[in-house]
Amino acid sequence: MKKSALYLLLFSLAVVPMVFLAGCDDDDNPTTTTVASKPFVSAFVGLGGPRKVAEDPSMAAVSITNFTTMPGVTMNGQELFPEPEFSFYGGGVGFMGDCTPDVNNQVSMEVSFGAGSDPGVGTITLPGENEVAGESDLYLELNEALEFAWTTAEGADKYVVQGYVDVQYVDQEDAIQRNYYRFSFFTTDTSATVAADLIWPAAEEFQTIQDVWGDIDVVAVSGPTDPGEPGNVTGSCNGILISYGRSLDWDLDYAE
Repeated sequence: MKKSALYLLLFSLAVVPMVFLAGCDDDDNPTTTTVASKPFVSAFVGLGGPRKVAEDPSMAAVSITNFTTMPGVTMNGQELFPEPEFSFYGGGVGFMGDCTPDVNNQVSMEVSFGAGSDPGVGTITLPGENEVAGESDLYLELNEALEFAWTTAEGADKYVVQGYVDVQYVDQEDAIQRNYYRFSFFTTDTSATVAADLIWPAAEEFQTIQDVWGDIDVVAVSGPTDPGEPGNVTGSCNGILISYGRSLDWDLDYAE
């Protein structure tokens, strides 16, 4: 995955932990008090590029808040290291590093708070490989909708779709203008469409289209991302553990 795409993905998912703060606990009847009393973990693990063998490393990022003892974090027994500038929201501490999925493509996380303490734990399976369906270089014709598709990633719950389209044109007063549209959303489908009226200026607004460019990334995701879903980190912590697959990429140009 491109580094820029990775960080865009992580920040797109950064709001996810907030929906769990008021209702995730391993009790049958969780309360705000019991939830607030535990450290909260938001963790992401995924592929850094096309995965050829099970031993290929993945990248992990973990943010922990509401703790009184400095935690330590491992993924499949591999230590992650503190990243002071990395946290999904205020008041926490971040950890990042590589880890190696097991032969079943699983990663198990452990958050510890010193010798003899009970850990927070979570296990997740990484999505399988998938591919762009059709061409990865897309050429848009005037007033055409943007359509793209990809194959299914085994084990994925959904996909994060992110991208932009930038149209440069000459308006009726001979001035150069830009129509810029950025999009980011989850879908359970394996195709997406961006409507033409979101991309192109209205006919009465332009004389000629000068150029069109853009970029699209699609990433398979597994784990809780929707409001109301229970967290999957248990033990001494509450929280969520999400896995992501390899980023698929499309480049966009103008078919004059």
